[in-house]
Amino acid sequence: MRAAVALSLALTFALAGCSAANDDPTITGSQSVRRPVVPSDGTAQQSAEGVASPAATGLELADFSRVNRQTIQRNRRLDGRTFIDALVAAGFRRTAMEVTEDRTTIGLAAPSVQFSVLWRGACLLGQYGPESGGYHAMAASPVAGKCLIGKTRRIDW
Repeated sequence: MRAAVALSLALTFALAGCSAANDDPTITGSQSVRRPVVPSDGTAQQSAEGVASPAATGLELADFSRVNRQTIQRNRRLDGRTFIDALVAAGFRRTAMEVTEDRTTIGLAAPSVQFSVLWRGACLLGQYGPESGGYHAMAASPVAGKCLIGKTRRIDW
């Protein structure tokens, strides 16, 4: 069952255009890791220090996942907007986010929702849905400046 969930997650993110498929947020390699700096006005700033490796976002990914896990515990209704609003409240920039639709093209509830934040040159990716085995997260490199490739929902609220 765990292998099927891992394969499903890897395929979902691969189809979303992300190049890494690892739902373990542990840090590998010798890159230095810094906690995200959230200014006192509550808006997160993207680093101007260049593109970071997804492996260098371990602590940011942990913060991202902490917010998303709290969102799952605190809400009955778990749609894309709920995740985006919680991430904004935690200090991530709305303009750096992407989210998939909550409904399929024929109007059914989507089996899962994917959402992302472009943070310091890397993508923090989340997926939640009962049919996809619950919550999963990973970091990956952006593709053409985007984290989710394909049809995404406008974040205009």
